[in-house]
Amino acid sequence: MRARMREGKNPAPMVGGSSLLVIFAVLCLTVFAMLSLTQTQADRRLARNSWSAVTGYYQADCQAQEILSQLRAGERPDGVTAEGEGVFSYACPISDAQTLEVRVRLTGESHEILAWQAVFTADWRTRAWTCGTGAHDFIFDKEAIPMAELMDYLTQAVERRASDLFFVAGGSASAKVEGQILPLDDERLLPPKTEELLRAIYQLAGRDMDGFLARGDDDFSFSVRGLARFRVNAYRQRGSMAAVVRVVAFEIPDFQALHIPPQVMDLAGLTYGMVLVSGTAGSGKSTTQACILDRINRTRNCHIITLEDPIEYLHRDQKSIVSQREIAIDTQDYLSALRACLRQAPDVILLGEMRDHETIQTAMTAAETGHLLIATLHTRGAVNTIDRIIDSFPPAQQAQIRVQLSSVLRTVVSQQLLPDVDGEQVPAFEVMQMNSAIRSMIRDGKNHQIDNAIAAGSSEGMLTMDQSILALYQAGRITRETALNYADNPEQLRRRMGN
Repeated sequence: MRARMREGKNPAPMVGGSSLLVIFAVLCLTVFAMLSLTQTQADRRLARNSWSAVTGYYQADCQAQEILSQLRAGERPDGVTAEGEGVFSYACPISDAQTLEVRVRLTGESHEILAWQAVFTADWRTRAWTCGTGAHDFIFDKEAIPMAELMDYLTQAVERRASDLFFVAGGSASAKVEGQILPLDDERLLPPKTEELLRAIYQLAGRDMDGFLARGDDDFSFSVRGLARFRVNAYRQRGSMAAVVRVVAFEIPDFQALHIPPQVMDLAGLTYGMVLVSGTAGSGKSTTQACILDRINRTRNCHIITLEDPIEYLHRDQKSIVSQREIAIDTQDYLSALRACLRQAPDVILLGEMRDHETIQTAMTAAETGHLLIATLHTRGAVNTIDRIIDSFPPAQQAQIRVQLSSVLRTVVSQQLLPDVDGEQVPAFEVMQMNSAIRSMIRDGKNHQIDNAIAAGSSEGMLTMDQSILALYQAGRITRETALNYADNPEQLRRRMGN
Protein backbone atom coordinates (compact mmCIF):
# COMPACT_ATOMS: atom_id res chain seq x y z
CA MET A 1 0.00 0.00 0.00
CA ARG A 2 2.71 2.43 1.02
CA ALA A 3 4.64 1.48 -2.06
CA ARG A 4 1.70 2.25 -4.29
CA MET A 5 1.14 5.56 -2.54
CA ARG A 6 4.74 6.45 -2.97
CA GLU A 7 4.37 5.63 -6.65
CA GLY A 8 1.34 8.06 -6.87
CA LYS A 9 -1.33 5.38 -7.32
CA ASN A 10 -4.44 5.81 -5.14
CA PRO A 11 -6.81 2.91 -4.49
CA ALA A 12 -10.17 2.95 -6.35
CA PRO A 13 -13.02 4.22 -4.17
CA MET A 14 -15.32 1.53 -2.84
CA VAL A 15 -19.12 2.08 -3.07
CA GLY A 16 -21.08 -0.11 -0.75
CA GLY A 17 -24.77 -1.07 -0.68
CA SER A 18 -25.64 1.59 1.87
CA SER A 19 -24.16 4.27 -0.37
CA LEU A 20 -26.26 3.07 -3.31
CA LEU A 21 -29.37 3.22 -1.17
CA VAL A 22 -28.58 6.79 -0.13
CA ILE A 23 -28.02 7.81 -3.77
CA PHE A 24 -31.29 6.15 -4.82
CA ALA A 25 -33.18 7.87 -2.00
CA VAL A 26 -31.76 11.26 -3.00
CA LEU A 27 -32.76 10.68 -6.62
CA CYS A 28 -36.30 9.70 -5.58
CA LEU A 29 -36.63 12.75 -3.38
CA THR A 30 -35.42 14.94 -6.23
CA VAL A 31 -37.98 13.44 -8.64
CA PHE A 32 -40.78 13.81 -6.09
CA ALA A 33 -39.75 17.41 -5.45
CA MET A 34 -39.83 18.17 -9.19
CA LEU A 35 -43.27 16.55 -9.55
CA SER A 36 -44.58 18.51 -6.58
CA LEU A 37 -43.20 21.72 -8.04
CA THR A 38 -44.84 20.98 -11.39
CA GLN A 39 -48.19 20.29 -9.69
CA THR A 40 -47.89 23.45 -7.62
CA GLN A 41 -47.16 25.52 -10.72
CA ALA A 42 -50.15 23.99 -12.53
CA ASP A 43 -52.43 24.68 -9.56
CA ARG A 44 -51.11 28.22 -9.36
CA ARG A 45 -51.81 28.86 -13.05
CA LEU A 46 -55.28 27.36 -12.71
CA ALA A 47 -56.05 29.48 -9.65
CA ARG A 48 -54.75 32.60 -11.39
CA ASN A 49 -56.84 31.95 -14.47
CA SER A 50 -59.92 31.16 -12.40
CA TRP A 51 -59.45 34.35 -10.39
CA SER A 52 -59.11 36.36 -13.58
CA ALA A 53 -62.24 34.79 -15.10
CA VAL A 54 -64.34 35.29 -11.97
CA THR A 55 -63.12 38.87 -11.50
CA GLY A 56 -63.88 39.72 -15.11
CA TYR A 57 -67.37 38.25 -14.86
CA TYR A 58 -68.30 40.11 -11.70
CA GLN A 59 -66.97 43.38 -13.07
CA ALA A 60 -69.14 42.89 -16.14
CA ASP A 61 -72.07 41.88 -13.92
CA CYS A 62 -71.73 45.07 -11.86
CA GLN A 63 -71.57 47.15 -15.04
CA ALA A 64 -74.68 45.40 -16.37
CA GLN A 65 -76.52 46.06 -13.11
CA GLU A 66 -75.59 49.75 -13.29
CA ILE A 67 -76.92 50.00 -16.86
CA LEU A 68 -80.13 48.28 -15.77
CA SER A 69 -80.53 50.82 -12.96
CA GLN A 70 -80.13 53.66 -15.48
CA LEU A 71 -82.74 52.09 -17.78
CA ARG A 72 -85.19 51.78 -14.90
CA ALA A 73 -84.58 55.45 -14.11
CA GLY A 74 -85.62 56.38 -17.64
CA GLU A 75 -82.12 56.89 -19.03
CA ARG A 76 -80.67 55.09 -22.03
CA PRO A 77 -76.87 54.77 -21.85
CA ASP A 78 -74.69 54.46 -24.94
CA GLY A 79 -74.51 50.94 -26.36
CA VAL A 80 -78.05 50.00 -25.33
CA THR A 81 -80.29 48.85 -28.18
CA ALA A 82 -84.07 49.33 -28.03
CA GLU A 83 -85.90 46.37 -29.57
CA GLY A 84 -89.43 47.68 -29.07
CA GLU A 85 -92.22 46.90 -26.56
CA GLY A 86 -89.96 47.94 -23.67
CA VAL A 87 -87.23 45.43 -24.55
CA PHE A 88 -83.58 46.56 -24.37
CA SER A 89 -80.34 44.70 -25.02
CA TYR A 90 -76.69 45.48 -24.32
CA ALA A 91 -73.36 43.76 -23.73
CA CYS A 92 -70.58 44.18 -21.16
CA PRO A 93 -67.09 42.77 -21.87
CA ILE A 94 -65.75 40.08 -19.53
CA SER A 95 -62.47 39.37 -21.32
CA ASP A 96 -61.04 39.31 -24.82
CA ALA A 97 -62.93 36.08 -25.44
CA GLN A 98 -66.16 36.51 -23.47
CA THR A 99 -68.99 39.03 -23.22
CA LEU A 100 -71.93 39.29 -20.83
CA GLU A 101 -75.03 39.70 -22.98
CA VAL A 102 -78.16 41.15 -21.35
CA ARG A 103 -81.72 41.47 -22.60
CA VAL A 104 -84.44 42.97 -20.37
CA ARG A 105 -88.07 44.02 -20.61
CA LEU A 106 -89.20 47.09 -18.64
CA THR A 107 -92.84 47.35 -17.60
CA GLY A 108 -93.61 50.40 -15.50
CA GLU A 109 -91.57 50.14 -12.30
CA SER A 110 -90.81 46.44 -12.74
CA HIS A 111 -88.46 44.60 -15.06
CA GLU A 112 -88.02 41.07 -16.40
CA ILE A 113 -84.66 39.53 -17.26
CA LEU A 114 -84.96 37.83 -20.66
CA ALA A 115 -81.27 36.93 -20.99
CA TRP A 116 -78.22 37.43 -18.77
CA GLN A 117 -75.46 35.13 -19.94
CA ALA A 118 -71.74 34.99 -20.66
CA VAL A 119 -70.99 33.96 -24.24
CA PHE A 120 -67.80 33.21 -26.17
CA THR A 121 -67.12 35.92 -28.73
CA ALA A 122 -63.55 35.35 -29.91
CA ASP A 123 -62.82 34.65 -33.55
CA TRP A 124 -62.10 30.99 -34.10
CA ARG A 125 -59.61 31.70 -36.84
CA THR A 126 -56.55 32.82 -34.89
CA ARG A 127 -53.46 31.67 -36.78
CA ALA A 128 -52.97 30.44 -40.32
CA TRP A 129 -50.38 28.33 -42.04
CA THR A 130 -49.54 27.92 -45.72
CA CYS A 131 -48.68 24.96 -47.85
CA GLY A 132 -48.22 24.64 -51.59
CA THR A 133 -45.75 24.41 -54.42
CA GLY A 134 -45.32 28.08 -55.13
CA ALA A 135 -47.55 28.13 -58.21
CA HIS A 136 -50.66 27.45 -56.17
CA ASP A 137 -50.50 28.16 -52.47
CA PHE A 138 -53.38 27.08 -50.22
CA ILE A 139 -53.97 28.91 -46.96
CA PHE A 140 -55.41 26.90 -44.12
CA ASP A 141 -56.29 27.91 -40.59
CA LYS A 142 -54.62 25.17 -38.59
CA GLU A 143 -56.44 25.89 -35.30
CA ALA A 144 -59.75 26.58 -37.04
CA ILE A 145 -59.99 23.04 -38.44
CA PRO A 146 -60.71 21.27 -35.09
CA MET A 147 -62.69 24.32 -33.92
CA ALA A 148 -64.88 24.19 -37.02
CA GLU A 149 -65.36 20.44 -36.52
CA LEU A 150 -66.29 20.99 -32.87
CA MET A 151 -68.79 23.72 -33.80
CA ASP A 152 -70.32 21.40 -36.38
CA TYR A 153 -70.76 18.70 -33.74
CA LEU A 154 -72.25 21.17 -31.24
CA THR A 155 -74.63 22.54 -33.86
CA GLN A 156 -75.73 19.05 -34.87
CA ALA A 157 -76.38 18.19 -31.22
CA VAL A 158 -78.57 21.26 -30.71
CA GLU A 159 -80.45 20.84 -34.01
CA ARG A 160 -81.11 17.15 -33.30
CA ARG A 161 -82.17 18.00 -29.71
CA ALA A 162 -79.51 15.72 -28.28
CA SER A 163 -78.93 15.56 -24.54
CA ASP A 164 -75.23 14.62 -24.69
CA LEU A 165 -72.24 14.51 -27.02
CA PHE A 166 -69.51 11.84 -26.74
CA PHE A 167 -65.90 12.23 -27.90
CA VAL A 168 -64.10 8.97 -27.09
CA ALA A 169 -61.14 7.52 -28.99
CA GLY A 170 -61.92 4.33 -30.85
CA GLY A 171 -65.40 5.27 -32.06
CA SER A 172 -67.07 8.07 -33.93
CA ALA A 173 -68.35 11.30 -32.40
CA SER A 174 -71.83 10.41 -31.12
CA ALA A 175 -74.89 12.08 -29.63
CA LYS A 176 -77.61 10.77 -27.34
CA VAL A 177 -80.94 11.61 -28.99
CA GLU A 178 -84.10 10.60 -27.16
CA GLY A 179 -82.19 8.02 -25.18
CA GLN A 180 -80.43 6.49 -28.22
CA ILE A 181 -76.69 6.98 -28.89
CA LEU A 182 -76.25 7.77 -32.60
CA PRO A 183 -73.04 8.45 -34.59
CA LEU A 184 -72.75 11.95 -36.05
CA ASP A 185 -70.43 10.86 -38.90
CA ASP A 186 -68.42 7.89 -40.15
CA GLU A 187 -65.02 9.17 -38.99
CA ARG A 188 -63.32 7.09 -36.33
CA LEU A 189 -61.81 9.27 -33.62
CA LEU A 190 -58.17 8.49 -32.91
CA PRO A 191 -56.38 9.80 -29.78
CA PRO A 192 -54.80 12.79 -31.61
CA LYS A 193 -58.25 13.83 -32.88
CA THR A 194 -59.89 13.64 -29.44
CA GLU A 195 -57.04 15.74 -28.06
CA GLU A 196 -57.63 18.34 -30.80
CA LEU A 197 -61.34 18.44 -29.98
CA LEU A 198 -60.63 18.72 -26.23
CA ARG A 199 -58.24 21.61 -26.83
CA ALA A 200 -60.85 23.31 -29.00
CA ILE A 201 -63.42 22.88 -26.22
CA TYR A 202 -61.09 24.50 -23.69
CA GLN A 203 -60.34 27.32 -26.13
CA LEU A 204 -64.05 27.87 -26.69
CA ALA A 205 -64.67 27.93 -22.94
CA GLY A 206 -61.75 30.29 -22.32
CA ARG A 207 -60.40 27.83 -19.77
CA ASP A 208 -56.86 26.65 -19.00
CA MET A 209 -56.15 22.93 -19.44
CA ASP A 210 -53.51 22.76 -16.70
CA GLY A 211 -55.94 21.47 -14.09
CA PHE A 212 -57.22 18.73 -16.40
CA LEU A 213 -53.69 17.69 -17.40
CA ALA A 214 -52.69 17.49 -13.73
CA ARG A 215 -55.77 15.65 -12.39
CA GLY A 216 -57.02 13.63 -15.36
CA ASP A 217 -60.61 14.90 -15.20
CA ASP A 218 -62.42 18.24 -15.16
CA ASP A 219 -65.96 19.64 -14.95
CA PHE A 220 -66.94 23.02 -16.39
CA SER A 221 -69.52 24.78 -18.55
CA PHE A 222 -69.59 27.42 -21.29
CA SER A 223 -71.97 29.16 -23.69
CA VAL A 224 -71.92 29.72 -27.44
CA ARG A 225 -73.80 32.79 -28.63
CA GLY A 226 -77.00 31.93 -30.43
CA LEU A 227 -76.56 28.20 -29.92
CA ALA A 228 -76.78 26.82 -26.38
CA ARG A 229 -75.03 26.35 -23.07
CA PHE A 230 -72.88 23.26 -22.58
CA ARG A 231 -71.70 21.32 -19.55
CA VAL A 232 -68.45 19.38 -20.06
CA ASN A 233 -66.85 16.49 -18.25
CA ALA A 234 -63.35 15.95 -19.63
CA TYR A 235 -61.46 12.83 -18.60
CA ARG A 236 -58.72 10.40 -19.58
CA GLN A 237 -59.40 6.84 -20.67
CA ARG A 238 -56.88 4.27 -21.87
CA GLY A 239 -54.25 6.98 -22.04
CA SER A 240 -56.26 9.28 -24.35
CA MET A 241 -58.44 12.34 -23.81
CA ALA A 242 -62.23 12.05 -23.87
CA ALA A 243 -65.23 14.21 -23.07
CA VAL A 244 -68.98 14.05 -22.54
CA VAL A 245 -70.75 17.32 -23.36
CA ARG A 246 -74.24 17.94 -21.94
CA VAL A 247 -76.47 20.30 -23.95
CA VAL A 248 -78.27 22.84 -21.76
CA ALA A 249 -80.79 25.33 -23.13
CA PHE A 250 -80.21 29.04 -22.50
CA GLU A 251 -83.71 29.52 -21.20
CA ILE A 252 -85.16 27.54 -18.33
CA PRO A 253 -87.74 25.21 -19.93
CA ASP A 254 -91.47 25.60 -19.43
CA PHE A 255 -92.52 23.08 -16.80
CA GLN A 256 -95.80 22.47 -18.61
CA ALA A 257 -93.99 21.53 -21.82
CA LEU A 258 -91.93 19.09 -19.75
CA HIS A 259 -95.10 17.61 -18.18
CA ILE A 260 -93.92 18.24 -14.62
CA PRO A 261 -96.89 17.54 -12.30
CA PRO A 262 -98.46 20.46 -10.39
CA GLN A 263 -97.65 18.87 -7.01
CA VAL A 264 -93.95 19.04 -7.93
CA MET A 265 -94.10 22.71 -8.92
CA ASP A 266 -96.08 23.47 -5.74
CA LEU A 267 -92.91 22.62 -3.79
CA ALA A 268 -91.80 26.17 -4.61
CA GLY A 269 -94.20 27.31 -1.90
CA LEU A 270 -92.35 25.48 0.89
CA THR A 271 -90.34 27.70 3.23
CA TYR A 272 -88.35 25.13 5.21
CA GLY A 273 -87.35 21.47 5.28
CA MET A 274 -85.63 19.15 2.82
CA VAL A 275 -86.83 18.31 -0.70
CA LEU A 276 -85.03 15.51 -2.56
CA VAL A 277 -85.10 15.02 -6.34
CA SER A 278 -83.82 11.58 -7.28
CA GLY A 279 -83.31 9.59 -10.44
CA THR A 280 -80.67 7.95 -12.56
CA ALA A 281 -78.09 9.96 -14.51
CA GLY A 282 -79.70 11.88 -17.36
CA SER A 283 -83.24 11.55 -16.00
CA GLY A 284 -83.84 15.32 -15.83
CA LYS A 285 -83.22 15.98 -12.12
CA SER A 286 -81.32 19.24 -12.74
CA THR A 287 -84.05 20.51 -15.07
CA THR A 288 -86.77 19.79 -12.51
CA GLN A 289 -84.71 21.57 -9.85
CA ALA A 290 -84.26 24.55 -12.17
CA CYS A 291 -88.00 24.80 -12.83
CA ILE A 292 -88.81 24.77 -9.10
CA LEU A 293 -86.09 27.34 -8.41
CA ASP A 294 -87.30 29.55 -11.26
CA ARG A 295 -90.82 29.64 -9.78
CA ILE A 296 -89.39 30.60 -6.36
CA ASN A 297 -87.33 33.32 -8.03
CA ARG A 298 -90.38 34.73 -9.81
CA THR A 299 -92.86 34.53 -6.93
CA ARG A 300 -90.97 35.02 -3.64
CA ASN A 301 -88.74 37.68 -2.10
CA CYS A 302 -85.82 35.71 -0.66
CA HIS A 303 -82.12 34.85 -0.98
CA ILE A 304 -81.41 31.73 -3.06
CA ILE A 305 -77.95 30.12 -2.98
CA THR A 306 -77.08 27.32 -5.40
CA LEU A 307 -74.07 25.02 -5.01
CA GLU A 308 -73.41 23.25 -8.32
CA ASP A 309 -70.63 21.31 -10.05
CA PRO A 310 -70.70 22.85 -12.60
CA ILE A 311 -73.39 25.52 -12.98
CA GLU A 312 -75.90 24.46 -15.64
CA TYR A 313 -78.92 26.79 -15.76
CA LEU A 314 -78.31 30.49 -15.12
CA HIS A 315 -80.81 32.23 -12.85
CA ARG A 316 -81.02 36.01 -12.82
CA ASP A 317 -82.60 38.03 -10.03
CA GLN A 318 -86.36 38.39 -10.38
CA LYS A 319 -88.15 38.87 -7.06
CA SER A 320 -85.34 37.01 -5.31
CA ILE A 321 -81.57 37.45 -5.05
CA VAL A 322 -79.83 34.44 -6.59
CA SER A 323 -76.21 33.56 -5.72
CA GLN A 324 -74.81 30.72 -7.86
CA ARG A 325 -71.55 29.15 -6.66
CA GLU A 326 -69.58 26.66 -8.73
CA ILE A 327 -67.55 23.98 -6.97
CA ALA A 328 -63.77 24.29 -7.55
CA ILE A 329 -64.23 27.79 -8.98
CA ASP A 330 -66.11 29.77 -6.34
CA THR A 331 -65.55 27.36 -3.47
CA GLN A 332 -63.52 24.28 -2.58
CA ASP A 333 -66.13 21.51 -2.27
CA TYR A 334 -69.78 20.84 -1.43
CA LEU A 335 -69.20 20.39 2.29
CA SER A 336 -67.21 23.58 2.90
CA ALA A 337 -69.56 25.55 0.62
CA LEU A 338 -72.62 24.29 2.46
CA ARG A 339 -71.12 25.15 5.86
CA ALA A 340 -70.25 28.64 4.64
CA CYS A 341 -73.67 28.98 3.05
CA LEU A 342 -75.35 28.85 6.46
CA ARG A 343 -73.61 32.14 7.33
CA GLN A 344 -74.77 33.86 4.11
CA ALA A 345 -78.39 34.46 5.14
CA PRO A 346 -79.98 32.00 2.70
CA ASP A 347 -83.69 31.28 2.54
CA VAL A 348 -83.41 28.59 -0.13
CA ILE A 349 -80.37 26.36 -0.75
CA LEU A 350 -80.02 24.26 -3.88
CA LEU A 351 -77.45 21.50 -3.47
CA GLY A 352 -76.30 19.91 -6.71
CA GLU A 353 -75.52 16.54 -5.14
CA MET A 354 -75.18 14.94 -1.71
CA ARG A 355 -72.11 12.72 -2.02
CA ASP A 356 -71.16 11.71 1.52
CA HIS A 357 -72.60 11.44 5.01
CA GLU A 358 -70.92 14.66 6.19
CA THR A 359 -72.62 16.68 3.45
CA ILE A 360 -75.93 14.92 4.15
CA GLN A 361 -75.61 15.66 7.88
CA THR A 362 -74.90 19.34 7.23
CA ALA A 363 -77.79 19.51 4.76
CA MET A 364 -80.22 18.07 7.31
CA THR A 365 -78.96 20.56 9.91
CA ALA A 366 -79.61 23.39 7.43
CA ALA A 367 -83.14 22.10 6.84
CA GLU A 368 -83.70 21.86 10.61
CA THR A 369 -82.73 25.49 11.16
CA GLY A 370 -85.48 26.97 9.01
CA HIS A 371 -84.04 26.82 5.47
CA LEU A 372 -85.58 25.18 2.42
CA LEU A 373 -82.96 22.81 1.00
CA ILE A 374 -83.42 21.17 -2.40
CA ALA A 375 -80.91 18.44 -3.27
CA THR A 376 -80.45 15.57 -5.73
CA LEU A 377 -79.48 11.93 -5.32
CA HIS A 378 -78.63 9.31 -7.91
CA THR A 379 -81.25 6.80 -6.82
CA ARG A 380 -84.52 5.45 -8.20
CA GLY A 381 -87.65 5.64 -6.05
CA ALA A 382 -88.45 7.30 -2.73
CA VAL A 383 -87.69 4.20 -0.65
CA ASN A 384 -84.26 3.71 -2.24
CA THR A 385 -83.53 7.40 -1.70
CA ILE A 386 -84.30 7.16 2.02
CA ASP A 387 -82.30 3.94 2.33
CA ARG A 388 -79.35 5.54 0.54
CA ILE A 389 -79.26 8.43 3.01
CA ILE A 390 -79.49 6.22 6.09
CA ASP A 391 -77.00 3.63 4.80
CA SER A 392 -74.38 6.32 4.15
CA PHE A 393 -73.94 6.68 7.94
CA PRO A 394 -72.16 4.24 10.27
CA PRO A 395 -74.53 1.70 11.89
CA ALA A 396 -74.16 3.34 15.30
CA GLN A 397 -75.58 6.62 13.94
CA GLN A 398 -78.42 5.27 11.83
CA ALA A 399 -81.10 5.27 14.52
CA GLN A 400 -80.41 8.96 15.22
CA ILE A 401 -80.39 9.75 11.49
CA ARG A 402 -83.77 8.06 11.03
CA VAL A 403 -85.28 10.36 13.66
CA GLN A 404 -83.63 13.46 12.20
CA LEU A 405 -84.55 12.59 8.61
CA SER A 406 -88.18 11.91 9.52
CA SER A 407 -88.46 15.40 11.01
CA VAL A 408 -86.74 17.44 8.25
CA LEU A 409 -87.81 15.61 5.08
CA ARG A 410 -90.79 17.19 3.31
CA THR A 411 -90.94 15.55 -0.12
CA VAL A 412 -89.11 13.05 -2.30
CA VAL A 413 -89.55 13.35 -6.07
CA SER A 414 -88.21 10.49 -8.19
CA GLN A 415 -88.28 10.58 -11.98
CA GLN A 416 -87.27 8.68 -15.10
CA LEU A 417 -87.50 9.34 -18.83
CA LEU A 418 -89.57 7.04 -21.05
CA PRO A 419 -89.61 6.86 -24.88
CA ASP A 420 -92.95 8.09 -26.17
CA VAL A 421 -94.87 7.14 -29.32
CA ASP A 422 -93.35 10.07 -31.27
CA GLY A 423 -89.80 8.89 -30.70
CA GLU A 424 -89.12 11.55 -28.07
CA GLN A 425 -88.93 11.24 -24.28
CA VAL A 426 -91.51 11.95 -21.61
CA PRO A 427 -90.93 11.96 -17.83
CA ALA A 428 -92.71 9.81 -15.29
CA PHE A 429 -92.72 10.86 -11.64
CA GLU A 430 -93.08 9.40 -8.17
CA VAL A 431 -93.99 11.92 -5.47
CA MET A 432 -93.83 11.08 -1.76
CA GLN A 433 -95.24 13.73 0.60
CA MET A 434 -94.41 13.37 4.26
CA ASN A 435 -97.26 12.63 6.68
CA SER A 436 -97.41 11.19 10.18
CA ALA A 437 -97.61 7.60 8.93
CA ILE A 438 -94.52 7.86 6.71
CA ARG A 439 -92.60 9.67 9.46
CA SER A 440 -93.30 6.77 11.79
CA MET A 441 -92.21 4.26 9.14
CA ILE A 442 -88.88 6.05 8.67
CA ARG A 443 -88.25 6.33 12.45
CA ASP A 444 -89.12 2.66 13.02
CA GLY A 445 -87.10 1.35 10.07
CA LYS A 446 -90.20 0.12 8.19
CA ASN A 447 -89.28 1.64 4.83
CA HIS A 448 -90.74 -1.35 2.99
CA GLN A 449 -94.22 -0.08 3.91
CA ILE A 450 -93.71 3.36 2.36
CA ASP A 451 -94.71 2.30 -1.18
CA ASN A 452 -98.17 1.29 0.06
CA ALA A 453 -98.48 4.62 1.91
CA ILE A 454 -97.64 6.50 -1.30
CA ALA A 455 -100.24 4.50 -3.26
CA ALA A 456 -102.89 5.36 -0.67
CA GLY A 457 -101.92 9.04 -0.42
CA SER A 458 -103.26 10.45 -3.70
CA SER A 459 -105.53 12.83 -1.77
CA GLU A 460 -102.38 14.33 -0.16
CA GLY A 461 -100.68 14.92 -3.52
CA MET A 462 -98.76 11.64 -3.62
CA LEU A 463 -98.13 9.75 -6.83
CA THR A 464 -96.57 6.35 -7.46
CA MET A 465 -94.34 5.71 -10.44
CA ASP A 466 -96.79 3.13 -11.81
CA GLN A 467 -99.71 5.58 -11.46
CA SER A 468 -97.71 8.12 -13.47
CA ILE A 469 -96.84 5.52 -16.11
CA LEU A 470 -100.48 4.37 -16.32
CA ALA A 471 -101.61 7.97 -16.88
CA LEU A 472 -99.10 8.33 -19.73
CA TYR A 473 -100.35 5.10 -21.31
CA GLN A 474 -104.01 6.09 -20.99
CA ALA A 475 -103.22 9.46 -22.58
CA GLY A 476 -101.66 7.69 -25.57
CA ARG A 477 -98.16 9.09 -24.86
CA ILE A 478 -96.42 5.70 -24.46
CA THR A 479 -97.00 2.19 -25.72
CA ARG A 480 -98.17 -0.74 -23.59
CA GLU A 481 -94.77 -2.39 -23.96
CA THR A 482 -92.94 0.73 -22.76
CA ALA A 483 -95.28 1.06 -19.78
CA LEU A 484 -94.64 -2.52 -18.65
CA ASN A 485 -90.86 -2.28 -19.23
CA TYR A 486 -90.51 0.77 -16.98
CA ALA A 487 -93.07 -0.12 -14.30
CA ASP A 488 -92.07 -0.94 -10.72
CA ASN A 489 -94.72 -3.68 -10.58
CA PRO A 490 -95.44 -4.83 -14.17
CA GLU A 491 -97.93 -7.55 -13.18
CA GLN A 492 -100.07 -5.19 -11.13
CA LEU A 493 -99.90 -2.55 -13.87
CA ARG A 494 -100.94 -5.11 -16.49
CA ARG A 495 -104.08 -5.91 -14.48
CA ARG A 496 -104.90 -2.21 -14.18
CA MET A 497 -104.41 -1.68 -17.90
CA GLY A 498 -106.81 -4.50 -18.74
CA ASN A 499 -106.92 -6.38 -22.01
